[in-house]
Amino acid sequence: MAAVLGIAILVGAIAGLATGGRFAQLGSAHLRAIPLLVIGAVVQVLVLGRVITASTPIVVLLLVATYAALAGFAIANLGRGGMGVILAGIALNAVPIAVNSGMPVEAGAIVRARIASPDELPLLTFGTKRHLAGSGDHLRILDDRFPDWMTHHVLSFGDLVIGVGVGAVTSGLLHPATGRRRRRRRHPGGPEPDAGGPDPVEAAAAPGP
Repeated sequence: MAAVLGIAILVGAIAGLATGGRFAQLGSAHLRAIPLLVIGAVVQVLVLGRVITASTPIVVLLLVATYAALAGFAIANLGRGGMGVILAGIALNAVPIAVNSGMPVEAGAIVRARIASPDELPLLTFGTKRHLAGSGDHLRILDDRFPDWMTHHVLSFGDLVIGVGVGAVTSGLLHPATGRRRRRRRHPGGPEPDAGGPDPVEAAAAPGP
């Protein structure tokens, strides 16, 4: 997922610059609920890095809680383009993890991603977040099934959706806020016209006394 996010940020930055954005706009970008993002990301890293070791039900509960924190961050910033896409991707990942006590990983995708050969599949260790997909798993259309040949990982549909959303958010952060743009177009530098006064063109065209 780290590779997907890195590529999404890079593509989003290129798209933002190509459409007139500037890195200077990042200083004026205001994101809400940053602590939720930090907590969700840090706990995910600790679980994936096996720093947090516990029974499967506790780990799954922690993972669902991290997705809830990340979803809260996305909801708090829904005014930004792309955040709705990120929220959808978070839900697409959280649901199969909650239903299956972890994210199922398709065996065929593991082989196509050149992580292991078919004979090596029984020897793989997946940690507490993932497990080899089996007949007892549900919603397998949402599991890890897309092979990434470059980084030798298997991604889910939710991962790809989150990547698209992150790219869109990155591009948007390089542009000024929509409200500020509208105010600048309405008042390009002069004073605000008096709504109750006469129209300047009509006044100029009116005959003298």
